[in-house]
Amino acid sequence: MGWVRPLSVSVLAAFALVDGGINWIGWSLDIFANQTHVLRAMGTGFGRLVDGGYYVNYNSGVIGGIADNGEKAMALFSVLCIFPARAAATWAFLKMKRWGLRWMIITGWGYLFLWIGYLFNIMAGFPHRIGASAFGITGWWIFDIFYLTPFIQLPWLYALDARRWNK
Repeated sequence: MGWVRPLSVSVLAAFALVDGGINWIGWSLDIFANQTHVLRAMGTGFGRLVDGGYYVNYNSGVIGGIADNGEKAMALFSVLCIFPARAAATWAFLKMKRWGLRWMIITGWGYLFLWIGYLFNIMAGFPHRIGASAFGITGWWIFDIFYLTPFIQLPWLYALDARRWNK
């Protein structure tokens, strides 16, 4: 009988893939499809409830979408670098490849730094971002709880025995 991948690896990889995929799609739509009627309705609805940056001055910047240049730069970096690398790392992690384990750690740190930068960026524009939303800081934390995955994932990844992964 062959060796079976641990359930914890499957659960963590699935969670990382879904989390990264949702963010990848969301910011990709904000960058590339911000003029569509569906995104204008969903984006401004999200902005009105949770993050006023997607409601106040939406589609008024050069690229379109959110007008905050700091967040737009983070979105471009995420869509073009972090989330594609995360998807590839998750696939290799599920296949028990050693480079998948290493890249899960690398993209976990990248995701953590991205989240910290996003936190500073959104708090710097607090009056028009959080202050213009219906749920304020409580709504933002409820929405943002899913971005805290690196805090859970990184210690667990470092605790894994890399010898169990194929070269």
